[in-house]
Amino acid sequence: MLAQPVALSCTAETKTDPIILMNDKNKSTALNCGLSIILPALNEEDNLKPFVEEIVDYFDGICEKYEVIVVNDGSTDNTGELARTLSIRYNNITVVHHSERQGYGTSLKDGFHASRYDTIFFTDADRQFKIKSFDAFLPFLETKDVDMVIGYRIGRQDTILRKCCAWVFNILMRSLFSMSYKDINCAFKIFNKEAFECLDIKTVDSLFNVELLAKATLKRLHIAQVGIKHYPRLQGKSSVAYRSIPLIVKQLFSLYREINSFRKKILHKRYASTTIHKHSIT
Repeated sequence: MLAQPVALSCTAETKTDPIILMNDKNKSTALNCGLSIILPALNEEDNLKPFVEEIVDYFDGICEKYEVIVVNDGSTDNTGELARTLSIRYNNITVVHHSERQGYGTSLKDGFHASRYDTIFFTDADRQFKIKSFDAFLPFLETKDVDMVIGYRIGRQDTILRKCCAWVFNILMRSLFSMSYKDINCAFKIFNKEAFECLDIKTVDSLFNVELLAKATLKRLHIAQVGIKHYPRLQGKSSVAYRSIPLIVKQLFSLYREINSFRKKILHKRYASTTIHKHSIT
């Protein structure tokens, strides 16, 4: 039986004291070992600077070692130059530049590969999440019982059409890949780099989160879900284009084959392991 995600009632308003968590030297937290924050950005010139400043203000208060990796995915506005300026201003900010758009999945993977620390957190640069919502993740960084923590949007602030499409998308993905996650594409996730690397993610574009969670489920990773308040986009435009739906459907067929191949490899390894174990007993 496939591992099921842990459903949690806590939200981003969960009461925690991050300063106490970080100052308690008897506890070995993931944050004490360093945190890499990946921030993919596409034409976010109005959002990038204030969001990075928000991130720095927040993590300066709770984290001894962290880095922010901004991945500029071929932006045609001033996003790239703003990212470069921020990297000069803050010595823990790194910028990965794509001269042309490479896709959401590639942006995230390039950010992960550029990271220095073992714990990885990613979110989007559109400021539809408050970074203070990370408070809800802090309790899970105190335990080794959870491999990944993923957010789900509370009070989603998108158009009715986009919410309807997301509802259909989530139902379809749950059915196709035997998952029960509330919000597959929520861009508020944290996990260990080693756990990510064992998944061998192939997706380069918008189906990244589907492949991530489908393979994590097959690997029986322990995944917790946490409610995160969602806010309206105040600046810039979403990069989601409904004209891309036919392309996404085509990519979905490729992903389905990839997940099936991944499933067969896992089942083969488990069968081989069971067989070796039986022979060793006899």
